[in-house]
Amino acid sequence: MLHLGSFGEYIKHYRTSKELNQIQLADKMEISAAFITNIENKGTLFSEEKMEKFAQLMSLDEISYNELLLQRTIDHYEIERNKRFFKNLKKMLPLYERIQAGNFDSVSFEDIPSTPSTGEIISQIKLLIGKIPDEQVKKFLATDIDYAEQKFSS
Repeated sequence: MLHLGSFGEYIKHYRTSKELNQIQLADKMEISAAFITNIENKGTLFSEEKMEKFAQLMSLDEISYNELLLQRTIDHYEIERNKRFFKNLKKMLPLYERIQAGNFDSVSFEDIPSTPSTGEIISQIKLLIGKIPDEQVKKFLATDIDYAEQKFSS
């Protein structure tokens, strides 16, 4: 069983194990080499039909094929989860701007997206802030988020 980090890494592993470059694989699969590049490097995923064709070309056994399908599902879930998170974060930006400007009177709970919960969003924001390498930026943003959290939990 392979333990690679992404669907694209699996595709690259199997492609290189057959000593194929991206153009050769693309030709065999009747897709563009750019599409193979996007799969290996940018998180693009194969359709079910292309998955089956890839598995046949690579002579994958049932376990390897199912592992590849599972990784594709995991990557798809991660992509969708990130889209939802940033969509909700985008909805919160006007609220965040009002808080930064000190305009607390116009802030209400209706401004906060109901799904996921405000606590979940704040937790996710804190995790992302924790990954920022610049300590000053991290401290500035963390202070604002802590303040917002206190304001809405009271």
